[in-house]
Amino acid sequence: MTLWQRESVGNIRAFSKRHRWTSEEEQRLREVYTTASREQLATLFPGLALRSIESKANGLGLKKPRRQGRDKATVLKAKREDMARRRKVNIDAFRARGRAHHFKNHEENKAKQRAYCAKRFFWARANKLRGSGKATHKDLASLWRKQKGRCALTGRRLNRDNAHLDHITARARGGTDDVNNLRWVCREANLAKRELSDVEFLHLCEDVMRWIGERLDRVVRGDL
Repeated sequence: MTLWQRESVGNIRAFSKRHRWTSEEEQRLREVYTTASREQLATLFPGLALRSIESKANGLGLKKPRRQGRDKATVLKAKREDMARRRKVNIDAFRARGRAHHFKNHEENKAKQRAYCAKRFFWARANKLRGSGKATHKDLASLWRKQKGRCALTGRRLNRDNAHLDHITARARGGTDDVNNLRWVCREANLAKRELSDVEFLHLCEDVMRWIGERLDRVVRGDL
């Protein structure tokens, strides 16, 4: 840029509407910028846009302290208070919004729940139990290790897809959800046993085996 160009630009700036900060204004900005709110800055520097004030502060190297992040408890409390306020203002609109959100994200929420339960296998099974003395997820995990991951009735290897919790004394017969009344069994054994006791289930299996044996004998003899 030539000398003539610099003089021309200087003359233009001298007669422009751009605000020229005085040393007193700069000093005042240095004193209040880090603690003053946007509304206070607008009051202290009337006639200036907030963007101009912030731009000047940035040029002076002034920065506001970063806000401290809220912890999880504070965020949850704020959400609860906001939901309570919305519910109080218009309960019907609040419920309609909740239903719409539920149906819109139904499949996604189901997939998330399945993935969460699969990840926390024992926790999900423990949540299905009820009663004051129910087994905890730690009890169920300990029971799994005690059985070495095998079905208590058939000895089959268990996994998260075929494992069922069986009540030794069925709930319908007064059984509780205490860990001493629970055992891990395979799906087929649990569906076959249902509300039977071990003795009754054993008699049932014996009858099944006897009847199958008799029918096989008849087939061999040609009676059928």
